[in-house]
Amino acid sequence: MILEICYTVKLDKDGPKQTSWTYYHTQTEDFAKATKEATKYFKTFTSENGWVRKTQIKHILPIRKHNETASR
Repeated sequence: MILEICYTVKLDKDGPKQTSWTYYHTQTEDFAKATKEATKYFKTFTSENGWVRKTQIKHILPIRKHNETASR
């Protein structure tokens, strides 16, 4: 399952709040468990970038048709 994590980030107090996305790939098909894993991933992601108090998750959604392969 591939999850899309939509979040807002405000890098400085005078700057605008920006919306951005990151993605998380997991082997589980249980959405609740995958969401917990994605949240843990996001906390690590923000910590590594120094954005711990500057970001907020808006939503976590599964990517539609994530099981399909690309065709040429």
